[in-house]
Amino acid sequence: MSIKTTVLTLALLSASAMVAAAPYSAQTRTQYLSDCTQIFEQIPALAASSKEYCSCTLNQLEKRLTEKEFTEGGDAMAKTPASALAQKFNRASDEATEVCQKEVLKL
Repeated sequence: MSIKTTVLTLALLSASAMVAAAPYSAQTRTQYLSDCTQIFEQIPALAASSKEYCSCTLNQLEKRLTEKEFTEGGDAMAKTPASALAQKFNRASDEATEVCQKEVLKL
């Protein structure tokens, strides 16, 4: 699963209602932020906060998942949703979404 699909998963979680990991590579960060803001700018209620929200979710994911877990987690969700990696990815996504909804979107 691509980073764009991972971002879409986060977008869908946001539209509905800790590992000390290292920062992700510049390439991964740039791709995530680009894909995320592009998706969120298409959602009128979120467009104004898209950059701040996407930065927040990325920072939260970096705290919870290694870069490898992040990039492979979406595939695990699609292929083996009961796997430990898929469950960890889903939990981290939910937690990142929850934090950023409160901090950025004030939901």
